Amino acid sequence: MTESQASYVISRRAEITKQLAILNAEISLLKGEYNALSSVSILPNEILVQILSGVQDPTSTYPNPLLVLTRLMLVCKHWCEVMLASPTLWSKICGGWQYRSNCLSVQLARSGEAPLSIRLSRLNNQFDGPTVLQHARRIQTLEIGGSPKYVLAFMQDMADFDFPILSNLVLNPIERASESEDDTAPEAIFPSELFDRIPRLCNLSLSRINVRWETLPPLRSLSLTANPPAGNGPLPFSTLVQFLQSSLCLETLHLDMMIADYTPEGVQQITLSHLAVLYIRDFIQQCEALLKLLVFPPTTQLQLYTQSVNNGSHVRDVLLPIRRHLRAPGAPLIKTLVLQAPFTAGSIGHFSVSCFTTNFDSQQGTALDEWDGHFMINSHPRNAPALRQILSKVLKALPSNSLTFLDATQAQFSRPTWKMTLALLPALHTVRLYVGAGGANFCDAASEMKLFFTAIDLRSFIRAHDPDGAQEDDPELEEIAPFFEALKRLLLPRNRTQGKTLGRLTVRDYFGALNFERSEWEELVDKVEVAIGFAAYRVEESSAE
Repeated sequence: MTESQASYVISRRAEITKQLAILNAEISLLKGEYNALSSVSILPNEILVQILSGVQDPTSTYPNPLLVLTRLMLVCKHWCEVMLASPTLWSKICGGWQYRSNCLSVQLARSGEAPLSIRLSRLNNQFDGPTVLQHARRIQTLEIGGSPKYVLAFMQDMADFDFPILSNLVLNPIERASESEDDTAPEAIFPSELFDRIPRLCNLSLSRINVRWETLPPLRSLSLTANPPAGNGPLPFSTLVQFLQSSLCLETLHLDMMIADYTPEGVQQITLSHLAVLYIRDFIQQCEALLKLLVFPPTTQLQLYTQSVNNGSHVRDVLLPIRRHLRAPGAPLIKTLVLQAPFTAGSIGHFSVSCFTTNFDSQQGTALDEWDGHFMINSHPRNAPALRQILSKVLKALPSNSLTFLDATQAQFSRPTWKMTLALLPALHTVRLYVGAGGANFCDAASEMKLFFTAIDLRSFIRAHDPDGAQEDDPELEEIAPFFEALKRLLLPRNRTQGKTLGRLTVRDYFGALNFERSEWEELVDKVEVAIGFAAYRVEESSAE
């Protein structure tokens, strides 16, 4: 190549570069104008911020909340500018194991002067705590959990700061994972002077942290969890009475192994007209004493995890206020009964009875959450006869005429126990059973009592046989055939005399082990629904004429 040719190439490439720069700039302007004409781009910034704030779950730590917001910023330049100029988008800080100190600093910086909601469930270093406390004046909600050493050090440091708008405080020092960890923590005592620095405190939750109980301020919500004690809890009953008398607007009361002694004689009942949730986990005497002390609305959710309840005589007295509560004028109508009595190593692990105002939906694979129930009581019967005693007394306390749905997937009862149970549930028409021995006993008991139902919902977590022998066979495989034989014994007699009496049979086979033949049941049931797997509830329907 000659010198003149080389010079031409260089100059020509320089010209093309300039032209490309001009064209790229024009393309960028056209793209910007094009995007500006889209529906989302012409929204006012305030509305766009509201939409973007709904993308992030403020209570979730996965995926990383900061990562979610950063991805939104990369959609376009306009979104990036709007988000960086919107402090409220960054004011909800929620971090778990994967949350790093630099993420906390970024969100705090971008949140400007907006009120903060900070939830750090795994505080495991000495740096994040001081960073958070530098913004104490604008924190509205503060939930700190993690290593006791760092959480309790954070709590002590809080006493040096003012929290003028803090209304919700949760401190939860999680116990160390093993005895070998060097996690020495100071004595867990909440600084009493800190209450003076939180003038707007409404909701307080402390786990394994003691307080000078007489300094507790009036609250709307109180949740206290004690260290697992050998005996009674750390909160004297008389001090609890004083707190309740000063917090007549209390909406939630959660006491976990906290009450130290029984109610003193002559204490006047306390009316908590706004109480929505009452949770007590304690010895039966403490539970009974608190229930006798309080007067609360018939709509209050009542959850009792009673300790030391081993037979029917232990639960008798506590059921008297429960019976009045469930039958009080204005009480919601309970429709669904959930019984749980799982067996562990051949013995009863625990036994619970839960009542719900809603019905379970056969199209949903998930179970009802006991935290949403209107009433729940837990016990620890020694043996099957003791379980029957407790179950009988609890069922007699319930307004059974409204109970039409039964979830017995975790109730491995014997046939006599099921006969006693079904005799106390006269309005029952829909049941959910687990494919196994407990479900077979239910079917045989109902067959002997000549009962019939409008719908039966079956669940199975039995794993299918592994033809390669890589895994041991599920021992529950042997219970499949006896269960369906018992189910046929329940349906066949009435089918022969009255036709199809069961309106719907729903089968949810999570691991595909049942080999359910729908054609066998179409003669016995009006409608058969089958779903296999954990994904979306895929239903194969059959409606025989």
